[in-house]
Amino acid sequence: MLPLPGVRFDPCDWRSVKTDKTGAVVIDANRYPAGPKWRSMRLQAGVRVFEIELRDPDGGHIVTLERVWGKSARTQVDPASLLAIIARKPRIWGESPIRNDFPETVRALLDRMDARTRSNLLDDIRAVAAACGFAATVKAVETVINAGRTVDRAAIGTCAKRILEGAGTEGGQDLKRYDKYMKEAE
Repeated sequence: MLPLPGVRFDPCDWRSVKTDKTGAVVIDANRYPAGPKWRSMRLQAGVRVFEIELRDPDGGHIVTLERVWGKSARTQVDPASLLAIIARKPRIWGESPIRNDFPETVRALLDRMDARTRSNLLDDIRAVAAACGFAATVKAVETVINAGRTVDRAAIGTCAKRILEGAGTEGGQDLKRYDKYMKEAE
């Protein structure tokens, strides 16, 4: 019997797809954005069970998006990929396609902010989301707002890392082994 190969098997269907004038491709009747930089170009799309990976003509990675089964009228977007654009142009926040991906408290705060402050907060969210993921970062922003603390990159980053650790984990040291000394003294 031959030994197993040294690399993991990747069940992926690679397809050649053409982007439309907005930079989106259609795969299985669902739209996935590559970005306006790639409009009217032919790209490689790796179709996997749970994700769609788009690559440029030279094989460079563009974006990996969650795959949608069935037909969806919405364009599938990775919210973190649009944060940099919205941070550069903060006045488009009101019409942003990712506005509804934020919890109500975060949306209300971003709506009240002036353009420069909104840009700074969105840039902080983008930076933390690159390390911790979009979902944990948005939950962290909501937690910081609800706690009444100052919303800055450090607070968001610390809270997002705690959220990634999970709610079931206990922080601090396990001092249960010292309980026997306390019981003997009583």
